[in-house]
Amino acid sequence: MSNNPYGPPPPGGQPPQYGVGGQPPQYGQPPQYGVGGQPPSYGQMPGHPGPYGAGMPPLANWGQRVGAYLIDQLVLVPAWIALLVGYALVANEAFEGSTYNATTGEYDPGAEAGVSAIGLILLLVGFALTVAIQIWNRCYKGGQGQTIGKKALGITLLGEATRQPIGGMSAFIRDIAHFLDSFPCYIGFLWPLWDDKRQTFSDKVMSTIVVQGTPPTGPR
Repeated sequence: MSNNPYGPPPPGGQPPQYGVGGQPPQYGQPPQYGVGGQPPSYGQMPGHPGPYGAGMPPLANWGQRVGAYLIDQLVLVPAWIALLVGYALVANEAFEGSTYNATTGEYDPGAEAGVSAIGLILLLVGFALTVAIQIWNRCYKGGQGQTIGKKALGITLLGEATRQPIGGMSAFIRDIAHFLDSFPCYIGFLWPLWDDKRQTFSDKVMSTIVVQGTPPTGPR
């Protein structure tokens, strides 16, 4: 009987016999990967698990954070328009018919000077909208992990220790702490460019991080 595994099958429909003992030839063993034979993880750099260990989403980059901030400011545009138009109407009404007094260096109000009721209403509406949008977006939504801007850019604000959204009050305090990022020369806003945790000064004060992905409890 031929031992050629690639020849015609033997009579009777029996499979060919391979080598000694009828075992098929061995074409080599698969390579062994690391301890326990596990394949290497290509998503992690060996020896560099990151500042938060395994399972932590990637930290948001500076461009994502700036983009999210700009979108959050665009949300305020309707309120800003109301404020600007209201201010223009009030100012125009106040200086209506006024004349410049060269002696005092001031404008003397004319007989038609007054206060624009529509302008005042727009000023109040614009101010109320600004406050309401900021509280809803920066505190409420931000406290859940994502403002409108962060959601659009796919990033989330979390507590560094808890890895959970920080809540509305902490988000409000963090926004106030942003004044630290302005000194000196707005260096705090640039700090994530070289910081290993990509934190601003307000992040360090509040122990917060911004990561890529949705909040741990899912989108809201």
